[in-house]
Amino acid sequence: VSQALIALGQRFDHQHYEGYKAELERIAAEQGFFDAQFLAREVVVDPEALTAEINLEWSVGERYRFGAVTYIGAGFDASLLDRYLPFAPGDPYNAVSLGTLYQALLSSDYFADVVVDADIEHQGKQNIERVVPVNVTLTPIDPTETQFGLGFSTDIGAKASVSHTNKRVNNRGHRLESTLTLGERESEVGGFYRLPDPKYASGWTSFYAGVNKTDTDTSDTITSK
Repeated sequence: VSQALIALGQRFDHQHYEGYKAELERIAAEQGFFDAQFLAREVVVDPEALTAEINLEWSVGERYRFGAVTYIGAGFDASLLDRYLPFAPGDPYNAVSLGTLYQALLSSDYFADVVVDADIEHQGKQNIERVVPVNVTLTPIDPTETQFGLGFSTDIGAKASVSHTNKRVNNRGHRLESTLTLGERESEVGGFYRLPDPKYASGWTSFYAGVNKTDTDTSDTITSK
């Protein structure tokens, strides 16, 4: 509880008292105790003794659990998106986990906008199983990106380059990165094909193929990878 505890001998402050109760309710909701309620909350003031007697009875009830996660508008296999989940259906509810999921999806380089919503409508005493489904609404980014460049270096002289990236080759999240560089003494064309790791959100398996051509005063060399 971030509010200072109400202690014996401390000066009674009504605003502090109300803030303390509100903090208890906030923490209960954040941790999934949606049935929590005050059974008693009263303050008895004795003007002659200059005392305030506080009686708080707090019942938190049972903790709710995460239910199924539904992805809306993604266009990806659910198995790809499940890699970003910091929880599993059945785990105790924690609002911080929803924020972690939001940040992970937004940082994935697949989506322009992410909305993570705990389905509050399933809460309440009618929810016998005490589960909270999670709806994740996703707005994909434009998957293709092309960049052009011009430069000069003492090694290869003047050069021009173009790179093209497709961040969404298919609904399994495969990625293609290709580059063409044309220089006075060295040229290269190649690309990476990347497959997301099936378990780790930041992991990739990458394959590279390319051809490099180098011109010198004495020879021309072509190598492939």
